[in-house]
Amino acid sequence: MSTLPWCIIGDFNDLLSQEDKQGRNPHPNWLCEGFRSAVSDCDLTDIHLD
Repeated sequence: MSTLPWCIIGDFNDLLSQEDKQGRNPHPNWLCEGFRSAVSDCDLTDIHLD
């Protein structure tokens, strides 16, 4: 396996937090927590593009 860093680009169709949600209905917290856990387990970093 390569030791070079990766850059993963795309839309995961999930939210890291409620603050990322737009619209009326809240996103379930357990889904945000699960996605945050997966991002952390993979040692990924969100670079916040606007």
